[in-house]
Amino acid sequence: MREIGVVEILLLVLSVLSHVGMSIFLARPRFNRVLTALIWFVFSIVFLGLPAQHPRENFIISLVLNGVLFFFTTKGKPSVKGFLFLSYVCIYTCFSTMATYVGARQIPLAAKIIFVILTMVVLQLLLYYVLLPKFKRFSTYINGGWAKYYAIVIAFFIMIAAQSIYLPDELALSNAQFIYFMLTVASFFVVYASLFASLQDAVNYEKERRRQLHSELLILQVEAQEKEIEYARQFKHDMHHHYDALMSYASAGETKRIIDYIKQYMEQTASYAPKTFCENHTINSILGVYQEKAKNKGIDFEVQASTRKTLGIAPPDIVTVFANVIENALNGAELAPKNGRYIKLDIFHKGKKIVLNCSNSCDLDLDFDDMPEQMRSTGIKSICSVVEKHNGNCRFVAGAGQFECIVIMDA
Repeated sequence: MREIGVVEILLLVLSVLSHVGMSIFLARPRFNRVLTALIWFVFSIVFLGLPAQHPRENFIISLVLNGVLFFFTTKGKPSVKGFLFLSYVCIYTCFSTMATYVGARQIPLAAKIIFVILTMVVLQLLLYYVLLPKFKRFSTYINGGWAKYYAIVIAFFIMIAAQSIYLPDELALSNAQFIYFMLTVASFFVVYASLFASLQDAVNYEKERRRQLHSELLILQVEAQEKEIEYARQFKHDMHHHYDALMSYASAGETKRIIDYIKQYMEQTASYAPKTFCENHTINSILGVYQEKAKNKGIDFEVQASTRKTLGIAPPDIVTVFANVIENALNGAELAPKNGRYIKLDIFHKGKKIVLNCSNSCDLDLDFDDMPEQMRSTGIKSICSVVEKHNGNCRFVAGAGQFECIVIMDA
């Protein structure tokens, strides 16, 4: 067997392992381990059975087959999975081309084998310790917009594939061609790093926005608690006056006046007592804060809430979803005609899911589908990213002077 044949076989086997690893570990699997392993075992047999004398056709066949199986065997948004798959294809093509180039040089077989193995190891380290962690962190905060980055990755993929796979001279890179190829690869990684730096800026902005929202809510909660404490102090101070009044009525035998006095007192204090909307403390606090905000803005605030005391959602995620939804409803209601401003909330459990249905009055001409991107993204991306994290979905509808948001997620 020729030396180049040994290197080709080694690269082929390592490529299969790389493709299978990418398809299993870079996204959430759709099926159980046994079925997933069976699917990719069949893929491996087909991949290894492709004739080595047709590398161009093999590249297209393996690319299409791997892409179809990747989308079929994994869960998640197609746009996000597509960006991840294209990123892998570009990076893999870069590294495999370098390995192929070295395999075609007149150097000792042992050196070729070591280089090929090291190249593929570096590829895996780059994928699983650099690309995947960053991608997971970004996708948590950035719900949409991945498609607009496709043009960058596709453009570089076409250039890289044209310089490595589709060559006019029997698929062998000359030294000059290899230099041009490495310059293209270097440009790709520089642009890719800049792209991820841009995503990091977007994530930092979103994190800061969530911190501000949480801080504002915390301040409002503290203010509400201070009012409750002040009310309790005032209540304690005034009690001896109430006792004196009741004693005087009792001494005079005026039972009816005692009853009337107690009724008036109960009606008066009922308006000051903090309202309990539901059993969950975090949601109850959010509703209390925004009820006060709506009251100050002259907006009717109607709530029907029935929740469990503890939820399988972390309080910061609860705040992100519920506070953003109600904050958007508050802003929208302010744009409605003054005589019909309202917010209606219905919160309940449906099986293992929690449902938030929020409707509010809004501008009569508002149409969600026609809203500018910068308006649609305010708070909504935060809501969608957290909802997706908890295996849920959300829907937004606007028309005829009403905006409605429906959120369903695991709880």
